[in-house]
Amino acid sequence: MNAKRVIVVTLLVLITVAPASFAKEPQGGRESLFLLGAGARALGMGGAFSALADDASGVYWNPAGLSLLQYRELSLMHISLYDETSYDFVAAVWPILDLGAIGIGGIRLGTNSIEFRDRYGPLGEHDYATGQYWVSYGRSIYKSIHGGINFKLVNENLGDFSATTAGIDFGILFRYKKFLSLGVNLQDAIAGKLKLSQTDEDIPYNIKSGLAISWKNRGNTFGLAIAGDIDKTEDQPAMAHLGGEVMLTQYLYGRAGYDREYMTFGGGIKYRLAAVDYAYKENDFLGGSHRVSLTFFFGPTISEQRQIRIDRALEEENVRQESERLRRADELWLKAFDTFTRNELDSATVLCSQVLGYNPNHEDARELLNRIRALVDQRAKEEVNTKSHAKAREEMVSSRVANGLILLNEGKLNEARIEFVEALKLEPENLEAQDGLAQIDARIDRLVKEYRSEGNKKFAAQDYGGAVVAWNKVLELKPDLTNIRRKIKQANNLMVLNQKLRDAVEAYSSGDTTSARSLFDEVLKLDEGNTTAIEYLEMMNQKDVPVVTLDELKADSTYWEMYLNGLKLFRDKQYEKAIEEWQKILDKYPGSLETKTNIEQARLRMGQ
Repeated sequence: MNAKRVIVVTLLVLITVAPASFAKEPQGGRESLFLLGAGARALGMGGAFSALADDASGVYWNPAGLSLLQYRELSLMHISLYDETSYDFVAAVWPILDLGAIGIGGIRLGTNSIEFRDRYGPLGEHDYATGQYWVSYGRSIYKSIHGGINFKLVNENLGDFSATTAGIDFGILFRYKKFLSLGVNLQDAIAGKLKLSQTDEDIPYNIKSGLAISWKNRGNTFGLAIAGDIDKTEDQPAMAHLGGEVMLTQYLYGRAGYDREYMTFGGGIKYRLAAVDYAYKENDFLGGSHRVSLTFFFGPTISEQRQIRIDRALEEENVRQESERLRRADELWLKAFDTFTRNELDSATVLCSQVLGYNPNHEDARELLNRIRALVDQRAKEEVNTKSHAKAREEMVSSRVANGLILLNEGKLNEARIEFVEALKLEPENLEAQDGLAQIDARIDRLVKEYRSEGNKKFAAQDYGGAVVAWNKVLELKPDLTNIRRKIKQANNLMVLNQKLRDAVEAYSSGDTTSARSLFDEVLKLDEGNTTAIEYLEMMNQKDVPVVTLDELKADSTYWEMYLNGLKLFRDKQYEKAIEEWQKILDKYPGSLETKTNIEQARLRMGQ
């Protein structure tokens, strides 16, 4: 069912059910004194709030809605009723990243100076008060389904008499594509009894169920919400609530509703981290009543906390990689020094070279390498001086070549290279040493080609971490390949860039344009020519470009075939043709986010 059809069906249900509910007369039984509700925003909408419940008053209307909150909220409300009667509400909600939201709150209804009389005259004055107090929890259960629960205490005081009992509420909320929501709140599903004097009094259950449709423009400067609720109290007929809210600007709201038998009106002002809401309800017998609530918001938001966690994880990974590199260098340094103390100069030379490959600033390894070279030269000179020059050179060349061949067969290429190089220093025309070096170069070239190819494949598959590992193996064999160092730097930058780009697109798709704009700006700092970021920012500035989902694109068979053909060309590495195919789609559907993302990936592949 498409979005327009869902909206029409919802409105027909609300229009059909509501008048029938309004027409019913009360039956026998008892209603809760707390059905008046909580929060001037919800009351201004006629109490039709169980399918929205997206602020702190959700502890009353539907605890499942608490999982939708971004900010920590504190909400206060006061209503002056009739004959020194007051109605007060307070709630605080704390959303926790990945764990849902917890809340506490309460409602108190009280009347002072009630005169007690009997047949003989006045007996004095007493105060009456009753209250509900909750501990609430709400979280996402599965995708668009949210659940919540209230644990509550109910208290009643009259003069010297007092009674307290406990109860539990259950709530569930379903949101369809962010514009349609359905909510059910079973209040006092489990409830005790109140006993002020001699008689026990059952607390009746109440079922709130509702539908709501809501919409906001892309800049969050105008919006509309329409909601309808049905209240069904035990032993009472079902009663209906209708209400609506219009976002006139980013800061100003207007509301109206129909609460059981009376009209309601209201409005609100929200600026930065505070909001003031007002509601007025008519009453033919007692006159109208005014309701005012004040709400404070505390950051950071859930979205900001999620971004902080991502940034922290990236930073920790960079620190870990640097620490691992230095740890490996220190480990090799200890081996190099140990082999040097055992007079194994060739092995110490190789190990020192590896240390400097991991940490070019390792002064101890550099100093030791210079000492080894000096010792090797000194020993060579001593050997030449103590033997016949020609014979000594021949024996030394033969020894070096023999050792080199043994090391070459064992796969110790760097150690073998040292032996062959030393042999050629003594006899530059030695064919065995030259052939040995050629074999080493051939093996290194083959390994370098394999690791380079492996890195390129992982980079093409966007496995940038795997590409970095493969290319580091190349540098261990050939540390002087500056193009590989550039590729490693590019892969590290792309890991950061792509993470921020995905987060920006996700934020934009969820309607959080403020976070999306900030993330796209960060992407442009890393890649000032990033076309995806530029196009998204231009689209956010052009507020009339609608977002086109894949489902909407599938509805156009011609352009959906173009989209699939572009994917096939992309898999065949024909990136330019894939971009040409997808660009035709953007000419007609400039708001297709998936198409823009595909084009950016193709451009990244072309720039490898």
